[in-house]
Amino acid sequence: MSLDQLDFLVQQTMEMSQAFDGMNPFAAAGPYVETAIPENIKGELNQRLNEGQIVYPESSGIIFYLKQNSSTFTVRAKAVTNISKAFFAIHNFFSHIGDDHVSKNAEELKVCKDFLDNYSFLDYFSTDYLELAEVIVEQISNRRFIINEEQICNVSDPGPHWWLKLTRNSLKIFFRTPVVEKNIIKENSNRSVPDAVYDPVILERLGPVGDSIIGPKRFKSAYLQLQKIFPLSNLYADDRQVSFGLDESTMVQEDGQIQRYYFEAFQQLLLSGKETPALDQLLKEHLDRTLYYFFNELSGTRRFWMLVSSRLQIPE
Repeated sequence: MSLDQLDFLVQQTMEMSQAFDGMNPFAAAGPYVETAIPENIKGELNQRLNEGQIVYPESSGIIFYLKQNSSTFTVRAKAVTNISKAFFAIHNFFSHIGDDHVSKNAEELKVCKDFLDNYSFLDYFSTDYLELAEVIVEQISNRRFIINEEQICNVSDPGPHWWLKLTRNSLKIFFRTPVVEKNIIKENSNRSVPDAVYDPVILERLGPVGDSIIGPKRFKSAYLQLQKIFPLSNLYADDRQVSFGLDESTMVQEDGQIQRYYFEAFQQLLLSGKETPALDQLLKEHLDRTLYYFFNELSGTRRFWMLVSSRLQIPE
């Protein structure tokens, strides 16, 4: 089956779902096109680049661009040790192809040509270390994602996205799209991620931020270790979801305020990928190495996915 045929089937399914829900369908799906960074985002970077100034970060990270049509999109991404040098190298790659220090590896040539051909669409994402960038690229790059997936997925084909349901005292991670809570999804579909966690219930699509088989095992393992930071209760876990809550009955007033602060910081780590230095230090101290890097990679992938989502051109 060709890509256009697959896009057509996705579009037809989307239109059928929206017809039942009384929603306006997308325009007919077309071939993939590269999604340019909006001009208001490029702004100063492009101006300085045209003036010959290198303004990209001197850090490890990801260079990427999007290919999108009306119903689906993919992310083309590459992990790099230095973002600034990577942009410079892509721009100058073919003018130095005969130099000894330039790789002759066929796969690397193919990647560099792909990014060179789409140079005006390139964006970047900084990471603290290269391995994090590699994990994110492995998780996200070259996969096909459906825009507004929650409107067409079903129990037999739940999609790759994780979802997070929050209240003031609890959290629940769905490792597949929670079809049974579709009404809540609709109510939250136009809500931006907040700076703090509030009632009433928040249900947020986190994106394809992790492995849906490994995820439940990691959260179940983390439950006991997280209690060294804040008291928890009511663990529920199966292969589709994990939930637990803050145990207020064991919290004393002064320590309780600190514990609540860390619990809400942990919620924010999952919700928006926001890392709090004090919480990060406690996670490093009280979680084993595997779990610490699991949450580090989870938050990093979430931040990258939020950046990707902000670059999508969503049809009216």
